[in-house]
Amino acid sequence: MKQDWITIEKGFYKAHRGYLATGDDTHGAALSDAAIEIAAGQSGQKELRGFGKLQNRLMIDLLELTDDIDIVIDLGGVYKYRFEAPDIKGGKLFTPHVEATIRFTPTRPWQKVEPTDFEADLKKITFLNDPPWNRPKTA
Repeated sequence: MKQDWITIEKGFYKAHRGYLATGDDTHGAALSDAAIEIAAGQSGQKELRGFGKLQNRLMIDLLELTDDIDIVIDLGGVYKYRFEAPDIKGGKLFTPHVEATIRFTPTRPWQKVEPTDFEADLKKITFLNDPPWNRPKTA
């Protein structure tokens, strides 16, 4: 897939918020430590890959609702993106309440999400876990 849609510079970008969502935005699972990395691929074009932590059971619960899973990432400010049907690879750790790292790569160009739409979507999604951005800050 041609990667000319990646408009931000190469680098590692930690997300303020990130989550998996059903395609109809009814259910989701919040990611911890979500980030994307943009690097030069073998062809010299930009390539994007993403990471996050999630209890694998939550991904299974979402897949029981639908096969249509997207990832939404908030990099701060106006930099909010939706990855429709990305290629998601998860760890093999199924211990309850333990998060495993998932990795994702886009299968099509990301969709920019306007900040007001991002906030509205967050309000209508039923999260299967407690989003880290809702947890009290610890010192």
